[in-house]
Amino acid sequence: TGLTQSLKLQSNGLSGGLPTQLGRLTSLGEGAGGDAAEAFGLLLQHNSFNGAIPTELGGMSVMAGSFRLEANSLTKSIPTALGVMSNMAGVFSLESNTLTGSIPTQLGTMSGLSVGFDLAGAAHALTGTIPTELTLLSHLTGTTAIDVSGDALTGCVPDGLAVRMGGTTTGINLFPTPCPAFFGLVDLYKQTTGASWSSKTSWMVGDPCENDWLGVHCASDRKSVV
Repeated sequence: TGLTQSLKLQSNGLSGGLPTQLGRLTSLGEGAGGDAAEAFGLLLQHNSFNGAIPTELGGMSVMAGSFRLEANSLTKSIPTALGVMSNMAGVFSLESNTLTGSIPTQLGTMSGLSVGFDLAGAAHALTGTIPTELTLLSHLTGTTAIDVSGDALTGCVPDGLAVRMGGTTTGINLFPTPCPAFFGLVDLYKQTTGASWSSKTSWMVGDPCENDWLGVHCASDRKSVV
């Protein structure tokens, strides 16, 4: 098992539960860095796997490639054991499944990720807040690096973290605006029946600072909204 660098069976019509024995492939993606990290690892996306994600997959503790299970029919919660894959440098994606529960704080230990962290998908029912531990994923950059679109998450986005969210936040996708200020503006709009305001240019469209919500003035460093 220590000699297997990659398992690529994406879009292959596979179904049933994920075998717990996959956790024995401890060296998947080993030695894959940079752009190569996205092409090596456990690549089982776009199949029909169902049931829970086995906790045994946490046995891939030295995996350095990508962990891709998006576009399957997986259910239940995300195992906290997956957080041990701290060497992973490519993509961690569980997008477009039917997962429930909260985002484990342990996923913040995947500090080597450089391509993407994706939990998006309208079928998800992930709840709770975005863990502050995700700010440790400092190598992820760009507006789609951390994607939780379509989930039923609540609360503030941790300082220093820009994510794609959407869903329950009325189409808001990116949060460079300070978290408390953003949600304060959203609450103001909802509690004063903003849809009936005589002037509401750009409100509830994108980010308040980037899209110039009428009457909202942002400091140049984005650390305050007045």
